[in-house]
Amino acid sequence: MCNAKACMLVYGEGEGVPEVFPSHAKAVAILTQYKNMPEGKFKKTVNQEGFLSQHFDKLHAKGQKFQGVCEDNETRVLLHKAMSNLSSLDGLNVEDLTNVGRKLEVVL
Repeated sequence: MCNAKACMLVYGEGEGVPEVFPSHAKAVAILTQYKNMPEGKFKKTVNQEGFLSQHFDKLHAKGQKFQGVCEDNETRVLLHKAMSNLSSLDGLNVEDLTNVGRKLEVVL
């Protein structure tokens, strides 16, 4: 935050009025300046809910990616077992057999 103007409001437990830093007058000036800026000036400005929502979406996407990688690795293990011993396919359910078939198509 080089050269950025900032203020902070700290609410103490059980206190109705916050402490304002650097001062009440400077905080009001900073907030007024921010409110008077054109709307397009801060395209990336988000509130706390928006920030958390964006962060959650990114984490959710990463989780789905890792889940896909994990499923892919499990299928590779099944494929390896199948290639070394065809009788190992006997106990697999339909979903596992389908995954092995898809992996075989990719490999071949």
